[in-house]
Formats: sequence, C-alpha cells, structure tokens
Amino acid sequence: MTELNSGLVSFSMASELNPVPEPSMSAPLSPELLQKMHAYWRAANYLSVGQIYLQDNPLLEAPLTLDHIKPRLLGQLGARRRG
Repeated sequence: MTELNSGLVSFSMASELNPVPEPSMSAPLSPELLQKMHAYWRAANYLSVGQIYLQDNPLLEAPLTLDHIKPRLLGQLGARRRG
C-alpha cells in the first residue's frame, strides 16, 4: 500500500480507518434507478448549458429569445460586457 503523509494521518492509515466497500454488480440496475439516473443527467446538462449560454430567463418562464442569450462567450463565462 502506498504511504502518502498529508499531515496527521497517512493515506494508508486513513484507508484502514474508513474502508471503502468494493462495488458489486451482481445484478443489472433496475429500470427505476436507470430512469432516475437519466433524469439527473438531463438536469445536470440543462444547468451546465444554461450557465454557459443564458444571461436571463434560466427557468424558461417566458419563450426563449435572442435577448436571453449571452452575446459573447469569450473570457470569463459568467461576466457580462459592460460599456
């Protein structure tokens, strides 16, 4: 086992104190769990795209227009052009 000293407890000691159980895939995932995972994936992608491209109306409470989309995607993505 690799020893990495990072302060008071080394890596090998920490793994012995809190052992991580080995994942087991004895059966395929249930359709319900797959549906929940897919919904989570879609929501995460929606939030990512909204943060990158939209400057207004992130919940799409109004029909999407060009005014809601950031004019420039250069530089810091959260910054608006002031001028």
